[in-house]
Formats: sequence, C-alpha cells, structure tokens
Amino acid sequence: MKTIYKKNTISNLKLVVLISIIIANFSCKKFLMVDPPITLISSKLVFDNDGTANSAMAGIYIRMAQTSAGFVSGSNSITTMTGLSSDELTNYSTTDLEQLEFFNNQVNPANGKLLIIWSECYRYIYSSNSIIEGLAASNGVSEVLKRQITGEALFIRAFCHFQLVNLFGEVPLVLNSDYTVNRSISKSTNEQIYNSIIKDLQEAKELLNNSTIDNQRTRVNKAAVTAFLARVYLYHREWEKSELEATALITNNAYKIETLTSNVFLVQSKEAIWQIPPVVPQYNTFDGFRYILTNTPTNLSLNKKLGESIPANDARSSWVGQLKVGTSIYYYPFKYKVTFLAVGLPPIEYLVALRLAEQYLIRSEARTQLNKISEAQSDLNVIRKRAGLSNTMAANKAELLLAIENERQIEFFAEWGHRWYDLKRNNRANEVLSVSKSNWKATALFFPIPQLEQQQNPNL
Repeated sequence: MKTIYKKNTISNLKLVVLISIIIANFSCKKFLMVDPPITLISSKLVFDNDGTANSAMAGIYIRMAQTSAGFVSGSNSITTMTGLSSDELTNYSTTDLEQLEFFNNQVNPANGKLLIIWSECYRYIYSSNSIIEGLAASNGVSEVLKRQITGEALFIRAFCHFQLVNLFGEVPLVLNSDYTVNRSISKSTNEQIYNSIIKDLQEAKELLNNSTIDNQRTRVNKAAVTAFLARVYLYHREWEKSELEATALITNNAYKIETLTSNVFLVQSKEAIWQIPPVVPQYNTFDGFRYILTNTPTNLSLNKKLGESIPANDARSSWVGQLKVGTSIYYYPFKYKVTFLAVGLPPIEYLVALRLAEQYLIRSEARTQLNKISEAQSDLNVIRKRAGLSNTMAANKAELLLAIENERQIEFFAEWGHRWYDLKRNNRANEVLSVSKSNWKATALFFPIPQLEQQQNPNL
C-alpha cells in the first residue's frame, strides 16, 4: 500500500491541485440547490488509474488542511463556534457581529459563519459521494486502492453527517452526487442519519486496514474508523458496541497514551489516531494561529472560569496559556504552541482530529452505563494518571457520569465541539449554560439551517 501512495506523487502533483480546486468549487455552498458547474471533471478522467483516483481523495485532505476559515480549524471552525456557544470561549470582538451571535446563543439564519459550516460539511459529503460513485464505475483502478479510497470516502461522509446532525439536528442525508435530487432534498430524522453514519463506518471498517503511510497518521485507516465508530455508538447509546470498538483501539499496540501532555499534539504523537497536517507555508496549525494571545484580546479568549479551574498540579494546565496585561489575566487555548514557522522549517504540530485519550473516556462512560463501575473507574484513572492526578473518588453510576463529563471538559476543551456535544447529548446544556450564559434559551441547542439554503430549497 505504501508504494501505491508514493509512486505517483510527483507526476500527479498538478492533478492534485486541479482536483482540489474542483472539490473547492464543485460542491460549494449552493450545491444542494443549483445546477452543476459547466466545467466538471468526469469520473472517467479522474479514475482512469490508481494515480488519479488517489489524487481525488488527496484533494479532500488538502482542502481540509489548507482552509483557515472552514469548519476544520481557524476562525469559522466547529471548535470556535461551539466553544463560543458553550462555556469554553469568551467573545471580545465588537466588530464581528456574526461571532457575537454564537456567543450570545442567538444565531440568525442569515449568519455567514453558519453558512460556512453547513456548506463545508456538504462540500466534503458531495466530494466523497463523487469519489465513491466514480470508483464503483471504474475499471482502471486496482481493487486494493479502490477498497482503500472507498473506505476513506465513506468515513469522510459519515464524519461530516455526524457534525451536521449534532450541530443542526435534522438535516438532509445526502448519499449521492445527483444534483437533481439533492437540490430539493428533504430533511431526514436524527435516527435515519445516525443509522446511515453507522452503516458507512461499518462498511469503511471492512474496506480499510490499519496501515499508515510513512508512519504518518494523516489519512484515515481502520483504526480511525474504529475510533469514530466508538464515539458514534456512544452518542447513539449503544453501550456494548461502543465499549467493544473503544477496546479495539485501546488494545492496538500502535497507539499509546503519551506520558507527557506536551507530546499529545506533536507530529509524532503516539496518541494521535487521525491528524490533519498544515500545508500552508510557515503556518503550524490554524488553531495555534487563531488562539494564542500576544496582546489584550480583541477577538476571543478561553473562558476565565475554565482557565482558572485547571489547577497547577494538573499537567493539562500546560494546555492553558496566560497573558497578563496590567492587573488583568487572560487565558487562551495553548494545546498548539506555535503560530508561525521560519522559512523552510517543517511543522512540529498537526491538528489532531482523533486521539486515544477519547477512547478511554468513551469506554469509561459506556462501562458506567453498563454498571461496570470498577472497570469504568480504571479507564477514567488512566487519563487522570497522565494528568498527574489521584484516582477518581466517584463511586457509583451517577457520580462517575459527572466525573467523566468533568474530565472530558478539561481533556477536550477547544477540540472539535466536544463540550457542546457532551452537554447536549447528556441533557445537561440547559442546566449548565443557563447559569453561565445570560442569554441562554433551550431553543439554542441546535443552530438554525442557513437562510440561503431555506430560500433555495423549500423542503428544508
């Protein structure tokens, strides 16, 4: 498999760029409701051979890595918008009114940042569908690579549908690239969407293996699918299945909990399951660029209460930066330590999308729900031990569930919407956010479908 990836790297560089542009535009923010663009690369051309098929999939990864204003990282990311909506981030901007709407939990359907998240998710879904269909119709791609890339595309489709259903609630379930159908598609129920996500992940798991490329964890493999399936089963309240998938990762010797918290987000992190590498010259990660404070914040910062809640004896306190300005102290997410790199230097950090620590907390929660109290405690204590803390004092189901929620808040702050999703799926959002957010209303649990989409498709 290693050879398949490498042998066409140079010869297909221009094609990667071309396909990246197409992916960036073909299923743009209006793909659900307009005719396809006139200049459309055909599936026959893209999938004539292994090199072109591999380049098509690489285009998706490149788009994810190079976009600083999409849903993956940066100013309009899921991390930023859900962090503002929950109790993780504090808004300081007086000019970015759309950002303020998220912070005040009063998101207008016409909000441009809202449309970006929606559009980016469906862009990747549409591109994944095109790849799946193109591979199915191709006779020029080897079976080995066809299985691999189909599995990767199924994962990306499931990953994006997962974000959409947790952010917006009922949304269109898009499983093909037929614009005549998708332009007027109706919303599916949450259950239908979750069933489709699980089906995609189960199929992807069968198609992929655990191989990595050059010891990098930047392309989805079976381990990444397994890790995400464990999360999906947890959200879907299928405890036994969630425990089983998490165990498969925990017992996989290729992945280890990093002893030092300073190593978790590095390129060579043994804890990382799926990473997104920076591809823009001189940038490390867009999250580092976005969150690290050097002056009085004019955009956003870490919530002060959260910043102060992580004690100095918790090793994860190193993930919280502090900036003192006069008598004021501001906190910021500091999991990624570098903003810019000197010319010619490679990145030292990759954006982490999936990591092993989550699997321990997933299994701990699943086992708690199954009343396996001592085993759940043991899993929770793995994460606490890495942080330099004593074993949990939680002794029963109710105490453990709350302890796990608190541990997840500290472990995953400013990462991919974990806190926002956790509060909602555990029916804790109203209780928690009504105290910390002055404008909180239960109607803010889900973002509205963007106005432009509603106007173009009455079925939404």
